[in-house]
Amino acid sequence: MAKVIKLFGRVIKIKINVVDSIMGSGKTSAIINMINESDEFDKFIYITPYLDEVARIEQSCVGKNFKQPVAVSGSKINGIKKLLINDHNIVSTHSLFHLFDEDIFNLIKTKGYKLILDEVTTVVEPYNINKKDIDMIFSQGKAHVDEHDYVIWDDADYDGAFEEFKKLCDIKSLCMYGDSIIVWLFPMMSFEVFSEIYILTYMFHGQIQKWYYDMFNTEYEYFRADVVNGKYVIVPGQQDDRIDKSLINICEHQKLNDIGELPNTLSKSWYSKSIQNKLINNLKLNTENYFRNVMEAKSDMILWTTFKEYQKKVKGKGYTKAFIPLNMRASNEYRNRNCLAYLCNRFLNPVVTKFFEKNKIEINQDAYALSEMLQWIWRSAVRDGSPVNIYIPSKRMRTLLIEWLEGN
Repeated sequence: MAKVIKLFGRVIKIKINVVDSIMGSGKTSAIINMINESDEFDKFIYITPYLDEVARIEQSCVGKNFKQPVAVSGSKINGIKKLLINDHNIVSTHSLFHLFDEDIFNLIKTKGYKLILDEVTTVVEPYNINKKDIDMIFSQGKAHVDEHDYVIWDDADYDGAFEEFKKLCDIKSLCMYGDSIIVWLFPMMSFEVFSEIYILTYMFHGQIQKWYYDMFNTEYEYFRADVVNGKYVIVPGQQDDRIDKSLINICEHQKLNDIGELPNTLSKSWYSKSIQNKLINNLKLNTENYFRNVMEAKSDMILWTTFKEYQKKVKGKGYTKAFIPLNMRASNEYRNRNCLAYLCNRFLNPVVTKFFEKNKIEINQDAYALSEMLQWIWRSAVRDGSPVNIYIPSKRMRTLLIEWLEGN
């Protein structure tokens, strides 16, 4: 659904299609079929989280001859520019997508590319800069904050320590929040330059990228993956997601779950305050007990996660090497694992929360937490319809999962 809006003095036309289907429902297969059946003159940039998925697109879309960027003059950004100039279809990763610059945006717009974004990407986060540097930048007249809270760089000839900061200002990627906090935004021009956009995800209503689009008054149309005449296709509407709730066996052992009874326990702030009072060590012992005694799980069947900063505090005998990041998406590497532990309680970063609230965007912390947890759980054997067992000590997170299963 295309919508023309006037944003900060610019007229923008964006067509965003959100393919919102549960993990393993065939979104990627459907989008591959769409690409392969597209007009020969259609050009695509396919962005995916992991390199193994890059290889899948290359192998599955042979007729489209997708190319991975390689370094040109020491830079993959230069490599992308070369591919764009030569009208190649491009497949790359989220991390490289975040490095696109204004020259790349201009080439994309000129060439008429379509974007396939496999899973949402990071679009809002606090920018790491100390208050002294912020004060110096503004006091020396290098930059100012405009009426939309964007940081605007004023010294066009600047070439110094804040060159990267200046480049982000130039593409409207930095906003001021309060007196000393700067928020990084994925530049909206990264999306507006494409002729059409497809985002492959699940529970878009609980994701930061959805609220980011809301902040820019951007409209989107929902699609889903379905099977028509024996093949996966993209069709209008959202999927009626149903799974057999017996596939997910949630640990209800009261002694193991006692540690997570309060609403904020196992959150990042809880971890930061709990190191000295042995609660994290108790969580570690509970996790060992669950894997070794309750489940008698073999190490090659285990998956577990918590906040990366506290991984070493919680790791234990028999499961240390089975850790995967809590934000892992779009990976099939662990689809044989059936004994899980989700040792965290998810909330949006407080700076991001307050930034959205300041801009009158309503967020849903529970929807965000549930969508993140489901993505993680679906890295396991459940994506193939096999049963899994999971220890979720946070009562809040456990309740969200139970209610989702009962709702289906």
